[in-house]
Order: sequence, then C-alpha cells, then structure tokens
Amino acid sequence: MAETPAHRNLKRAALAFLLLQGCAAVAVEVRCPIQRYVIDAAGYADVVPHIHGVQPSPPGTDEQPLRAPAGPRTAPATWMVECKRERGDFLRDSARRERLLAERDELLAKRTVLEETWIKRQEPHLRRTGASLFAECEEWDFASTKLTSYHEILRELRKLERQLTGTTKFCMLAHYRLADWLYIAAPAGLLSRHDLPAGWGLLEWTGPGVTAAQEHVATPAPATPLRVSVPAPQRPGGTRTELRVRLLRNIAVAATRTALRQANDPVL
Repeated sequence: MAETPAHRNLKRAALAFLLLQGCAAVAVEVRCPIQRYVIDAAGYADVVPHIHGVQPSPPGTDEQPLRAPAGPRTAPATWMVECKRERGDFLRDSARRERLLAERDELLAKRTVLEETWIKRQEPHLRRTGASLFAECEEWDFASTKLTSYHEILRELRKLERQLTGTTKFCMLAHYRLADWLYIAAPAGLLSRHDLPAGWGLLEWTGPGVTAAQEHVATPAPATPLRVSVPAPQRPGGTRTELRVRLLRNIAVAATRTALRQANDPVL
C-alpha cells in the first residue's frame, strides 16, 4: 500500500523530534536489530536528551539546518518512534493484545484462589518454614503441588505469555527492549495513556498535515517538535550495547538508501 502524505508528514515530525533530542543519526524505515519489523523513525544519540520543555530551533533550511540543543556527552542511547495517524490503525494492532491480557488477568486470579484456598490448606508442607518472620510473607513452593488444575493454569499462563510477546510489533520491541526509548507518535488527542502498550511513551503532534482529513498538507514545519504527552519508561541499564550498535548500523543503511533514492528531495 502506498504511503500517504499524512503518514509521511508524521514521520518527518518524528525525525525533527529526534534531532531535537540530540540524535546525531536519524532515519525513517529502519529495520529493527533482531526482528523482521521495520520502525517508522529511529535515532542514535550520545548527548543528554532534552525531552521536557525543549524549544525548537529556527525552521530548517539549507543554510540553517535544524539543530539539536547542546548537551553534555553521555552514554549512547537509541530511539524508536512508531507513527499512528488514525485510531483504527493502532487498535487493529492492539485489539488481540487486550484480549490476551484480559485472559491472563483471569487466569492469574484463578491461580491466586487455588493458592490461598486449597494449596495452603491441603499441602502445608509446601511452605518454606523460616523463610520469613511474618506469616503473610512466607514463601511457598506452589509449583510442587499435586493439584492438576493448578498446573493446567500454569501451562495456560505460559502459552498466553508466548502469544503476548509475539502479538504485535509494539509488544516485541518492548519485550526485547530493542531501543532505550520507545515512543508512539500520533495526532493530539488520538490516543490516551490507557491505550499505550507496556514500555511505550506517547508523542503528540498539534500541527497540520498528519490526519486523514489533512492529506493535502504535504509538508509540516519540521522545526515544530512533537510534544511528550506520556514519557517513555526506561529500564535500568537500558538496552544492550550490541543492540545499540546494530540499530546504529541499520540507521546508517536506511539513511543511505533514502539519500540515494531521494537525492533531490531530502526528508528534512
């Protein structure tokens, strides 16, 4: 399916945002380090990111390119931004995930009931005596129970977890933490905090040209940054070094491909 001008505009806004965070290398349509997925926009930075309260640089031109705010050097970090311009696009990706999460919550509740009302009463020998001074904090070896229904629940939970980690691009990227910062970029008001998959933040665009009703607006002002509506969570230590290196390589490949294909029509 051909890319629409609205989606292209949102990707350009994502690139402008990454530049403003200090990314020295950015590109669109970047392949993920260890997965088959392609991400809309990605960046590599080795300065302190300026996310909150950042002011845009003057509009980019050939003589005065868009520049990132100066910041002290720090450990390298990678960014991925996935663009969604219509709510239906996002919900199609996440609908199955929501159903699986609901099933998982139900199974977890059943597991807790069996642990508290059956195993603790019928198999007290599974309590690890002396593990805690407080009864409510005692540890139990529930996995050694002879209760068949409990093991069935555990098998179903393992199956659901495998399905969840492979359900959507969003889930996979967060599960394997393929970048230090993961964001979804969307028109303002399209998504809420509740809509976000685990591990993702939300960037909102208030400018023109990124909704289906604005297809005729071909080029947004690239110096207008996306607004951080929900900060992306970051795991302690971030992503692995080898994944950062692979993503940086993939950013270089994607940028080179774009430059060769659109030498007379640069992305920014």
